[in-house]
Amino acid sequence: MILSIVWVLFISKLFPENEHLKNIPLNSFTSYIDTRIQESMKKYNIPGATLALIKSGKTVWVQAYGSADLETGRKMTVNTYVRVQSISKPVTAWGIMKLVEEGQIDLDTPIVQYIKNWKFPQSEFEENEITARQLLSHTAGLPIGVFYNYFPQLMICLH
Repeated sequence: MILSIVWVLFISKLFPENEHLKNIPLNSFTSYIDTRIQESMKKYNIPGATLALIKSGKTVWVQAYGSADLETGRKMTVNTYVRVQSISKPVTAWGIMKLVEEGQIDLDTPIVQYIKNWKFPQSEFEENEITARQLLSHTAGLPIGVFYNYFPQLMICLH
């Protein structure tokens, strides 16, 4: 199984707010990141990770670290597929709340008003009544879906 981590939630711990980091050149900052990521991977026994820096909506740096598969020794690359799973929840919630703050969406308006190209999986809930607030708070009644058909070994972790 590929083990990986997305650093979004750890960024504040790994890179505490320091005035001297705000205006340094990209290559100096990425050198700093390289050191800190590798130290953290050793400390927390993380076999593989990928990291991207995005500035003004554009990817300015991408790097892979460690192993994608410990059994085969395959190295992690920037093109290695990884499961982001639950880490995507706070990132998505942040994006939704940013849209709410900007007045582009309302938390209590049915989400079908905003999402036109996706169908909800079958559930006991009426699709036309599901709101962003319900989706964000896991009260929309959506099933887990077929994820565990593809990764049945993860079911063990839930028990």
